[in-house]
Amino acid sequence: MYDDERCDSCDFPIEDINSKSFRAKLEIPSLCFRHIVGHKGETRRKIEEATNVKIKLPPIGQEGSVVITGQDKNNIASACTRVMLIVEAERKKQPFSHFVSFSVATNEIINNFLSFKEGVLKDCDAKGIDETIFQNPSKLHMTLGVMVLLDSKEVERTEQVIRGCREELKKSGLLDKPLSIKLKGLEYMNDDPYSIDVLYAKSRRRDSEGSRLQHISDSITNPLISAGLMTKQYDHVKLHVTLMNTAFRKENVCFNSSSSSGRDGFKGRECFDGTKIFEKFRDFYFGSLDLDRVHISRRFSTDNKTGYYTDDGLVMLLG
Repeated sequence: MYDDERCDSCDFPIEDINSKSFRAKLEIPSLCFRHIVGHKGETRRKIEEATNVKIKLPPIGQEGSVVITGQDKNNIASACTRVMLIVEAERKKQPFSHFVSFSVATNEIINNFLSFKEGVLKDCDAKGIDETIFQNPSKLHMTLGVMVLLDSKEVERTEQVIRGCREELKKSGLLDKPLSIKLKGLEYMNDDPYSIDVLYAKSRRRDSEGSRLQHISDSITNPLISAGLMTKQYDHVKLHVTLMNTAFRKENVCFNSSSSSGRDGFKGRECFDGTKIFEKFRDFYFGSLDLDRVHISRRFSTDNKTGYYTDDGLVMLLG
């Protein structure tokens, strides 16, 4: 049973072949081809019979478009939707591969973070606190959203969407001057300071604009969500910089840093008591910076030159 209304990225250009035939070309990662075909071709055959179309896929081992042809545009659109629902279902099974981020790893912020880390380890001895749960200072960042990108074409599409967002932001005047922020103060993800999984630094605007960073961040993520490239987590981007995360703990990395579906989760992780940290560092100042670029970062990777995550895409906001 298919629900043609449930597809999140179903906008298909359908072209005329002649007066009686139409065609749609879908750019689909080759990883999904076998799921469209199904066991002994059964899935493809069912879609073709239900919508009275023909579905042609590239030869095994090759990249290319999935081509759907037929004599009725509505039937072709229905077949496209069914194919894309298969792709979306497969995407949801995959672990997150990339995330869109702002790096905040400046010299000032790195040095202040290291001072914070040293102070916590020296003066805030408590349950669950050890060196392994601190973020790598070279990888300090704000995450705008996470994605499953299945091939290089999807990375390119992501970069194209962000470039389009940048041009719209320029037209609206939101990028007329540097996006200056400061990192000051601490927050945590749950309601119990005695049992914390993630501790993060709060981002604040250096001037009275306040909402500009939030508006820009939402303006980048919303088109990516609409394009089916990014997973929606909140109504608005939750702007923060992770400082300590129990998923980083050495004994948890292999077993507890993600759920069985490959998506991040907290089940089974050893929390830490953050009460002493908040007593001493509640309003700790980490530093200020101008955010001038958006990274399409590969998870669990390291750039040998910068120490930051490997960039599969990069979009400059200014200039």
